[in-house]
Amino acid sequence: MALVRCRKNSHSIIISFSSDTTVKIAYRLKAALLRILKEPVVHFRFDLSQIVDTDITFIQLLISFSKMINNNEQRMSVMMCADDSAFMQTCNLCGIDIRSILEFEG
Repeated sequence: MALVRCRKNSHSIIISFSSDTTVKIAYRLKAALLRILKEPVVHFRFDLSQIVDTDITFIQLLISFSKMINNNEQRMSVMMCADDSAFMQTCNLCGIDIRSILEFEG
């Protein structure tokens, strides 16, 4: 699987990630998110279901992305992210109430 994969329609884009979103590839993730930010869509939907290994760096990238698009009147939501997922477990270990920061679908 590619590092980041996107599926786009006229008003939204779904962004999926590979199993590893740790600091060792953070610079590549950041570059991909900056390219995605240029897409002319209203809604960015992040599918986190394939992530197996993550850390605080990826959480910070998502929060930063969220803040950037809010300034552009765009929307971001997280989808396919169960409470027992690697992403949510990492948020809990870091003491981050991510549901109060990001919008979640479902």
